[in-house]
Amino acid sequence: MKWVLLLVDSILVFLAITLAVNLRFVWEVPPRYSNNQVLWTHIGIVCVNLASYSWYRLYDKIWRYAGIHELKDICKAVTVAWAPFAVASFAESGALYPRSFVLLGWLFTLLLVGTVRLLLRLYSERTASSDNARRLLIVGANDAGEAILRELARLPTRLHLPVGFVDERKEQVGLRIRGVDVRGQIDDLPRLVDELDVDEIVVANPSPHLVRRVVSLAEPLPDVELKIIPSVADVVEGRTTVS
Repeated sequence: MKWVLLLVDSILVFLAITLAVNLRFVWEVPPRYSNNQVLWTHIGIVCVNLASYSWYRLYDKIWRYAGIHELKDICKAVTVAWAPFAVASFAESGALYPRSFVLLGWLFTLLLVGTVRLLLRLYSERTASSDNARRLLIVGANDAGEAILRELARLPTRLHLPVGFVDERKEQVGLRIRGVDVRGQIDDLPRLVDELDVDEIVVANPSPHLVRRVVSLAEPLPDVELKIIPSVADVVEGRTTVS
């Protein structure tokens, strides 16, 4: 995978350079920007980019878990790679290549390289649909609830289908997390279970008060399974255990 990404990045950076040059001259590139010296400069830009990506360990990351931290690393790697050429273009007053070329090259490189990483994450989160998927209602429109959605999205088969959130806070109703709507408050549980044909209720990062409240509402409901998932912090710090 690493070598495939290296090859793909080489092509992407060269494509970014080509787009930057052509856009700078509105697709009418002067002959002096197509000689061997310019070609070797472009090859150098590609090599420096690959070296920068390796320095920031873009080829050692598991992109299915990519987030803001990885996005920052991409921005740093691309910026550091183009920085020497920006300095050179200003030092020589654009004699070898226009200053605007560097800005356009940096922008196109960032977009292309970042898009490929985004596609890798989206591909890793693909799920196969299942007609037998259990319909899931999540209690808690918060970080813990979002984490449940994220983990379900990474499963190779879709055995659970999140159909909505409920939350204690009224202002959360109507909002959306990862494409799943916050459909009501805690007291709306019985109605939503019936309307959405819910098979399971999952309580994310619960407090004792919330658990008692959800249990009292869920107990009378037929054929609905209730699951309580503690927060990772509670498990790590020993405040609760998982069996």
